[in-house]
Amino acid sequence: MCDPTPDTPKKQCKKCKRWLAEDKAHFFYGKSGIPYSPCKECRGLAFTVTTNKKRKASTREGYAWCTQCDLELEITKFTAYKNGKIDSRCRSCRQINKKNRRLQQPDIVRMEDKLLRERRRDKRTEEIRLWREKNREHVISYHKKHNATPERRAQKKARRQRSDVQYQMRMYGQEYSRRPDVVLRRKERNRTGIGKIIKQRYRARQLSLPHNFSKHDWDIALHYFGNCCAVCGRPRGLWHTLAADHWIPLSAGIEGNPGTVAINIVPLCHGRDGCNNSKSDKMPMDWLTQRFGTRQAKVISNRIESFFKSIRPN
Repeated sequence: MCDPTPDTPKKQCKKCKRWLAEDKAHFFYGKSGIPYSPCKECRGLAFTVTTNKKRKASTREGYAWCTQCDLELEITKFTAYKNGKIDSRCRSCRQINKKNRRLQQPDIVRMEDKLLRERRRDKRTEEIRLWREKNREHVISYHKKHNATPERRAQKKARRQRSDVQYQMRMYGQEYSRRPDVVLRRKERNRTGIGKIIKQRYRARQLSLPHNFSKHDWDIALHYFGNCCAVCGRPRGLWHTLAADHWIPLSAGIEGNPGTVAINIVPLCHGRDGCNNSKSDKMPMDWLTQRFGTRQAKVISNRIESFFKSIRPN
């Protein structure tokens, strides 16, 4: 499409393909002074009508004419700029224009306000700090007057506690843990061993490792080793229990670590001089050699590897 009137400065809208006057009435302008396309109507806004009215010369001293409402008003009703000039519109007309623009272009005005606040944040903070230092006695007396009552102190404490996320989580955790249904569920988990499984899966999930170990897998491991320790053969007793141990520890590194899966969990005795306490996060062969010697370590390792092979999917 060609420009029908090439003599006048016009710009083609990329969306509606119309040639419009290249001015702020039809397009939005950026900081570089280049108009943005598409036009205002394609953005869902109406074209603004611009009028280049000249201010009338006032015959009275201390008065000026408003170019919008066409009234002669006092100079104090106009905004004065740093260069000594005053605005061509009075403050009332400026407020009306601002209100209309907020209704017509809410997203743009909201973005401009946000940028202005960010640009003036440091300056505004410094102004408030200087004012508080200058009027320190007034600030102290104000706080004493409004914060002296017990009701006010209780309100401040409640507000501080509501805004403290850690306090909220702690209080919620205390209330939640005391609920009767939660207590019964916790006891059932501890009795059946599900709590241990959930804890081990959570550890692997934090490290982005496989975590599909289930209660059924734990029962298979206990049945295979006869409800005894997979290393020393010690059963459950008064001073020992059976813990779900990662044969290759999770702290060994993410690369090549099987995670919390059935082929990496074995039951080890936990308690006084227990295998789980002694192994901790050591690698299996290093720990077995250190604790039982090279010959016995190979026997124990082969027994555990045979268990892993029996449950490993083909």
